[in-house]
Amino acid sequence: RTERKALLYVGGGIPLRPGADLFALWQEKYGMLSSKLGASSFDMAGLDNAPLVQQAADRANAAGVSLYALALPASGAASASAVARAGTDSEDAGRALRTLAASTGGRVTTDVQNPAAFLAGTERDLAGAYLLSYAPPAGSKSGSHKIEIRVRNGELAARYREERYDTDARTRDPLLQRALAVLGGAAGGANPLRVELTVEEEIPEQDGRLRLTAIVSLPLAALTVQPQEHYHVAHLTLAVAARDGRGKVSGIPQAEVPVEIPHERLLAAPGESAGYRFTLHLSPGESVVAVAARDDSSGTVSVVRAVYGGMGKGFAASPGEPGGEAEGTARLTTAVAVESAALLMSGQEGGDVPLNALALYLPAEAGKAQVLVRMRMDGPALLAGQTGEALRIETALYVLDSGGGIAASALETIGIDLAAERAAVEKSGVDLLAGFALKPGAYSLRLLARNAATGRLGVRTFPLTVPDPEKLEKIPLSPPPAVDPRPTARLAGLGPLDPPPFASDAAAPAQEAAAPPPIPDAEALAAVEALEDALLLAAHRPASVEQIVEIETGAARELAAASPEGLLPLLRFHQRLYETATARRRHPGSTVAQNVLVNLLDLYREGKGEPAREVRATFGIELLRNGISRLGEPAVQSVLADDPANEMILLELAVDAGKRGRHAEAVTRLEELLRLHSDNREARLRRAVELARLGRKDVAEQRLTAVIHDETGGWLLSLAYQELARIQLSDRLFGPGERTLREGLQRLPGDEKLTLLLTAFLGRTFSATASREVIGGLKLEGADGGGAARHRYNSPPQELLEAALASLDREAAFRRPALASALEKTAP
Repeated sequence: RTERKALLYVGGGIPLRPGADLFALWQEKYGMLSSKLGASSFDMAGLDNAPLVQQAADRANAAGVSLYALALPASGAASASAVARAGTDSEDAGRALRTLAASTGGRVTTDVQNPAAFLAGTERDLAGAYLLSYAPPAGSKSGSHKIEIRVRNGELAARYREERYDTDARTRDPLLQRALAVLGGAAGGANPLRVELTVEEEIPEQDGRLRLTAIVSLPLAALTVQPQEHYHVAHLTLAVAARDGRGKVSGIPQAEVPVEIPHERLLAAPGESAGYRFTLHLSPGESVVAVAARDDSSGTVSVVRAVYGGMGKGFAASPGEPGGEAEGTARLTTAVAVESAALLMSGQEGGDVPLNALALYLPAEAGKAQVLVRMRMDGPALLAGQTGEALRIETALYVLDSGGGIAASALETIGIDLAAERAAVEKSGVDLLAGFALKPGAYSLRLLARNAATGRLGVRTFPLTVPDPEKLEKIPLSPPPAVDPRPTARLAGLGPLDPPPFASDAAAPAQEAAAPPPIPDAEALAAVEALEDALLLAAHRPASVEQIVEIETGAARELAAASPEGLLPLLRFHQRLYETATARRRHPGSTVAQNVLVNLLDLYREGKGEPAREVRATFGIELLRNGISRLGEPAVQSVLADDPANEMILLELAVDAGKRGRHAEAVTRLEELLRLHSDNREARLRRAVELARLGRKDVAEQRLTAVIHDETGGWLLSLAYQELARIQLSDRLFGPGERTLREGLQRLPGDEKLTLLLTAFLGRTFSATASREVIGGLKLEGADGGGAARHRYNSPPQELLEAALASLDREAAFRRPALASALEKTAP
């Protein structure tokens, strides 16, 4: 079907002069007072809604929406006689609705007691309207343009949209633009969706044209679908453009095609097709038809071009480009391939990638249990056949109830940079952590993981019996560790705590390097930690985390009331408690500090009337780095709402996107950051590297060359040389690659990574003697060595966060006397 959009308004009229009737009533009742005050009906003249009404009509035309209005009988405050005596326009409210309807090709009726006839007429309009398409003239300006449509011979009057709104080339519908673009060429575009065109019906018309009914079809196996309780659904958007024998261009600018696949048909779906029927009226001669189709779940786009030779000759497809393309950055995490969905629903098990799972049940709300799931994917099996440095794993978890319906699901695409994490993947595999809220009963947990590059996958099914949540006890769990022993993805439904590890997992060693440096508050921190542990770990009647949080928050409220200036030192102190407890894996303490700090931030905003951006920003970043997105994401977003140009958060979000494999998002964030902070040197380097990850090597080389030109030393320069050489050598540009490495070693003598890269290159292409000569200049890696540069790149940004924390420490120290004063005032 052709997508048509209409808005039906049912209600009272929209006054062009709001308040005029109420003013008329007031003036009629209090005429003497009106005279004394000097009130006049001219006072209402400045209140004019006409520009807003026209603006609404313009926006509707720009969006292709027709407005229909059913205006109910007037019931305003002023009577008709009062309005007339006041000189106001009784047609005022109806005129606004008529303007909206007439401008957008709709209709309006007023004062109708029985709206059935109007609604029936509206239905006929939507079902029987003609769609006229045309190509705007070359060089036309963007904005509103008047339209006039005349019916041949003047026997009928047409009702139509009176304006069109042309956007510029940057904002026009890219799908329609792609279809129009291939009309004039000799070939179609890429066709990853495997779209085909076939003729269904050909009927000659009296005016000499041919009415052609054709079908766009594509295999369901090429689509991604979203799981629902009893269906899997997909959604396609199409644009059709045709040029007939006389050069006239027509078509369908946009068509929406929903696809529903019942679970019982899913197994057969990979062998079936979906189709969309459309009709064209073509003049004699050879015609060209182009179709652009987009899978809206994955962003994958196909563009096909076919020549229609005339009656009985069918379509002759034009050759297309190799490969495929997607408008989005990657397949969205809310959809799964049809074949993968069929495997999950079939209950089959096996594949090339061994999977394991562990589930834990916790009490939740509304009669449900919270089910925490840890899914483990075998590392060597995932890496088998992998050639690139970007590992992309498509995962799906389905929870099926006893009737075969999908009670819950979780879909995630995990991106891993193997240049940094290959060893961890190979040794320990990859974990996916998810959480589901389920009612008591028997379920089936079905897991799927697939390497998107190699196609190697694994499918497993586990029984899942959810107990009565009222009989469950609260189990002390830990927040995410400071450093994961393996690449780990945590989904949104997980909450702040991790499922327990597998019994075979060795305890992760304490990360001494992650501990913060010694601070002046060390004695106070140690005292608070000792007090908390004594209460939490008491042999008899230990205190709960919630009780400790309530006690500490209550004390802070009392101190803030005594001296509001003393609240900032308290905020920074509890932030330090959170940092040290997390680094030392003192999990109950980190949970207490985390919740107290959230409460103090709310209190700070209440008591001070200030946003406390620095504390929220640094704390939000620390939470995000520790995998607690439930609290970290709102914190950083609230800072961006107040300060959209916050350099520290913009860089943090860009780096996080890159680490998760969302390289296009990372590039977009880095471009925005550099637009606001063009001097951010780390962002310039990261943008170049992310462009290379996207395959945009020419642009990446230019960006890396600019970084090399501007940097004078340090890890940014080392990594820029490494990345530029990698690009050149991967493209078999051996001469430029060698020159890049040697130039890098001239500027950074003995750099470990550059030395090893050049040694490996010479060993493969020249001789062992040349390799030994190069490696003889190797120096032990220092703080700025090449390996350290790679480690620094793969680590979260440091400089901005450290500067922000240092600034907070200075401000907290300045306000510490206020805290001391509050302590004296509240002392018993």
